[in-house]
Amino acid sequence: MLDTSHYAVLGLAPGASTEDIKKAHRRLVLKWHPDKVQDPEDEIAVKVATQQFQLIQAAYEVLTDPLQRHKYDQTCHKSASAPTAWKRPRYEQPAAWKSEDPPAGWATGEKTTIRVPADAPSVAAAVDCLPVNGGTIWVQPGKYVGLVVISKPFVKIIGCGADPKQVEIKGQVVFRECALGSKLQGLNVNTSCTGGAVDLKGVRGNITIEGCHISNEISAGIIFEGCSGETKIDRCHVVDCKYDGLGLHLLKGNTSHQGKIEVTNSSFERNGYDGMYLGDPRFEVTVTSCSIKANKRHGICVRGSKFEIAESFLIDNGQNPIHKEEFKASTFKPTTKIGTNTNDNARENRARELGSSDLPEGWRAFRTAEGLTYYYQSSTGATRWSHPSEACEKQSFPVQDSVASNVADTGQKERVEAD
Repeated sequence: MLDTSHYAVLGLAPGASTEDIKKAHRRLVLKWHPDKVQDPEDEIAVKVATQQFQLIQAAYEVLTDPLQRHKYDQTCHKSASAPTAWKRPRYEQPAAWKSEDPPAGWATGEKTTIRVPADAPSVAAAVDCLPVNGGTIWVQPGKYVGLVVISKPFVKIIGCGADPKQVEIKGQVVFRECALGSKLQGLNVNTSCTGGAVDLKGVRGNITIEGCHISNEISAGIIFEGCSGETKIDRCHVVDCKYDGLGLHLLKGNTSHQGKIEVTNSSFERNGYDGMYLGDPRFEVTVTSCSIKANKRHGICVRGSKFEIAESFLIDNGQNPIHKEEFKASTFKPTTKIGTNTNDNARENRARELGSSDLPEGWRAFRTAEGLTYYYQSSTGATRWSHPSEACEKQSFPVQDSVASNVADTGQKERVEAD
């Protein structure tokens, strides 16, 4: 039985009883219903909730119908017992429209191909049109503005230009939750956002980023936070980002998450912090045949991740080509509070305030020991990960679990300017 199935969506094992399915469905509906989103102005949260709710409903409908479930289980078992070899195809400009079938465990709808702009005006709109089992989005040369959120599986977004720069996404591409089997290919992701231009947070599953040009004027290029699974980055160029080209960070220290990142034939150049920052000890990272050049700080900063490099060039970086730091276990605890003095390493775990002139009145920006940026409202004590807007300035947001409520005092004592 595939672990990428309706059972996985509901957090159940194959053979679960109908009562267990109903209980899991009720619990997840309460968590992911779009109306339950704490901040309705947070576009990412709303889109993720909508897609997850669709996945939950699709799983429930199949697994509570005896006939559909029997047919579904037979299909999954057949697919799992006779796996086919997989080989990554060589990237070429597509010669014809085509789509790929998802694994049998997700084959709950017709395979779908969407063409942009012929069938949908933007990439974001095309993702929203795909069914729960994903599909392939072919993007013609042009500029497409808007936030792209991928939280359902097997979504492939493929640029049809002879050069990636011909197919430009002027906005952030966000992967969340159950984005397994998804892929970006032949795109120019050019944005100005506070997260990563390509942002993976809490993703369960394997992602491929291939033949893409990525830049971010006010933050990082590719960001991983609290992810698991395997990610392949091949023939990509991550350049001119304000912070790290690639940042691998802890989210809440969930030790059950493990992952691998394979970076090949790619370049990380002229980024404002490190070419790569590898700060999650649960990950293995391999770098092969890459150019890591002219980054402001280190070429690669390794802080806990298992790391191997071969046949790569690291030149003209501001400090060390490869800089290694000891990973301190205290920062790996999900209950560690910013600004407390419970151990000798407390000072190192505190958030540091970032100087910023583009924040609304009353808002302040902080950076955690793991390199994550969040925002604090002085008058209400509210915190959020995304940049505050005029709309959010008028309302209160709940404090995140991973951010302590006493950040203000810590920030005043340890105020620093961003590099």
